[in-house]
Amino acid sequence: MIRSKEARLSTQIVIAPAPKAVRGEGLEAPRAFDHYRHVHVPKTAGTVFRADAARVLPRNATLHTAEKCYCTKYKIRQDAPTILFVRIPESHVLSQFAQCKYSSWAKRLPRMVDFLATHDFADWLDALHTSDDDFGCYNPWNLQTRYLTCHSTRYVRDKKVDHLDGHHVVTDGRHHAGFGRTGDVAAAISRIASFSFVGVAEHYHASICIFAFWVRGALPSGCDCGRPEDFAAAANATTLMVHGVPRLSVDTLPADVRAKITRFVAQDYEVYAAGFRRFAEAAGVVEAATGTQVLCARDIQPATRSALGATTAGRRLVAALDAGSLPRPTPGLLPRRGDGVSPVPCSFH
Repeated sequence: MIRSKEARLSTQIVIAPAPKAVRGEGLEAPRAFDHYRHVHVPKTAGTVFRADAARVLPRNATLHTAEKCYCTKYKIRQDAPTILFVRIPESHVLSQFAQCKYSSWAKRLPRMVDFLATHDFADWLDALHTSDDDFGCYNPWNLQTRYLTCHSTRYVRDKKVDHLDGHHVVTDGRHHAGFGRTGDVAAAISRIASFSFVGVAEHYHASICIFAFWVRGALPSGCDCGRPEDFAAAANATTLMVHGVPRLSVDTLPADVRAKITRFVAQDYEVYAAGFRRFAEAAGVVEAATGTQVLCARDIQPATRSALGATTAGRRLVAALDAGSLPRPTPGLLPRRGDGVSPVPCSFH
């Protein structure tokens, strides 16, 4: 196990950087791969992961990241394993609202600013339930599912065609498809099973431990959840990402407002359960290889249990984890260079 100072996941506060490829700055070590592709679903810890990846990846390995559809033609790399983070759907929707109301980016969206000057979170949900006009900000309808199932043949940052980034619900266009309020859940779950690594925002520290083991071949210190004090200390010493927005909690919302959220995320509950399972599979790979537990059932918080409990697959997974059984890993998980990379299952017409 790596114990050097450089291997620790040290505290760092950073301002959210502009999207770009990240080159590893970590230790000189054999690279599992030269390139990695991160499908960055907005508001799922993707920006903080990008910052941490620069420190965890072996020197000169590259992480290619963008808030674009999984099937974005000019972002696909057949030589790069794919990475995803998932998040509790309710918290995900509230975080989108916070970004739309408080971030410096949203301040440049005058229609969004005008609306939220006199309306609250519940009003925002009501407006987006009756109309797909999202004021130029996020549209929360099953956003995690949509990012996994939408298609785009172009990659642009031109605001005139901003809808191509997957933030919005749109039904027309020559260069993209699958941007409706819902996606193909079966396809999304199948694609999650093809990801080489899936992290969970609510288990961010454990996710980074697994990622470090994968790309370096060894665990950093503080990754054994069987030692709760050391694990908690390491978890509290990870990167803090500053987006300029307050931290809002779903727990403080009235029951009727929480009920409104669930209308938007029926499919995302299924995707979250599939993503959490992939994460748990990877935890089992690490435990089998190192004898170290990185995922302990006692660390699964009530909010996570509630989100997983929304689906049959999620309930079965929680029951298995509580019984001390990690799911058996499926092919393509945490591959090594010699394993190669599974083809990206996207087709363009």
